[in-house]
Amino acid sequence: MGRIMNPPVLRARLSILRGTLVVLLCGFFFWPGGSALAEDPDRPFPTRTGFSVAMGQIYDPNTDRALFAQMTGFVTMDHDRAAFFSTPDHLRFKLEATVGTGEDSPWNTLVSLNMLSLCYIDYLATETLRPYVEGGIGLLYTRRRWEGQGLRFLHNPVAGAGVHISPRGSEYSYQASLRFSHASNGGLHRNNKAMNAVLASAGILF
Repeated sequence: MGRIMNPPVLRARLSILRGTLVVLLCGFFFWPGGSALAEDPDRPFPTRTGFSVAMGQIYDPNTDRALFAQMTGFVTMDHDRAAFFSTPDHLRFKLEATVGTGEDSPWNTLVSLNMLSLCYIDYLATETLRPYVEGGIGLLYTRRRWEGQGLRFLHNPVAGAGVHISPRGSEYSYQASLRFSHASNGGLHRNNKAMNAVLASAGILF
């Protein structure tokens, strides 16, 4: 069994996570393209910013210290802004920045930058619920390396599914999702032990 983390150390790590998240969110809110965040009546889902929190479980490599938590700031925009060609209205492009930690886990501490395509499943949508699938890739840095991991910088393919929830009369939307994550160095080092995890998250969009 993993040892219990010292409370002062835990409080310090949580303070670092909170401070980093504030910086990330400020960067997203004052992003130079912020004027494009206004709602577009011709689009069913306008460009939005938001943040989420997630709990994850590492299932490979197998370890009894496999839980970790992370916080993410993100911006979701029309996919046409990230492509050189027209794309369907139900596609969105998502940029996100994440900080996380786990109690004595191999992902202690991690930072990642990801870009994803998000596709709404509109035939399953209702007035308040809009399900989606998403997938993409990013760059992940881990402070601690697990056995067989040759590098601290790793490529990070992710895929998942979720739902956006828009309560009637609310200016905010909410999200819940389940995501799978893979981390490895892509063969750039002879030691390339991959780490795979599943994450459940909840968030808010402004």
